[in-house]
Amino acid sequence: MIAALQTNMIQGGTSVAIAYVGTGLMEEAPYYTITDQQFTGTFVCVERKWFEGLDDVARDAIRNAMPTTAESRIFFKDLAAREIANAKGLTMHKLTAEQRTGWATAARTSHPEILDSIGGNAHDMYARIQELRGRYNKR
Repeated sequence: MIAALQTNMIQGGTSVAIAYVGTGLMEEAPYYTITDQQFTGTFVCVERKWFEGLDDVARDAIRNAMPTTAESRIFFKDLAAREIANAKGLTMHKLTAEQRTGWATAARTSHPEILDSIGGNAHDMYARIQELRGRYNKR
């Protein structure tokens, strides 16, 4: 993204605050609008066969080693706020409630155009992701 900003290939992008400040993006794009649409999270991936071969104590230890989604969101939101507050030379914008509603409304309907611009099997991948999200939410 930095090279694309430097060459005017793009005029903006999206990034979680931690990456925005920590990777140097803010030096190329010193205006940051907080939309709260992305959350940084943590997860552990393991092979199912290996995991199922563990005893109950070990499986529980792995399951409980990571913070809950709510705890992660609080932690990363606080971390992002500190990163932004300590950033020098940054112009930060926070959306009003009305702007946020307008932004969210526009974002909800923007995906077909974005998928069209990506091309390939983007529509199929998006449909599959939505299917999996629905199955996950039912669990």
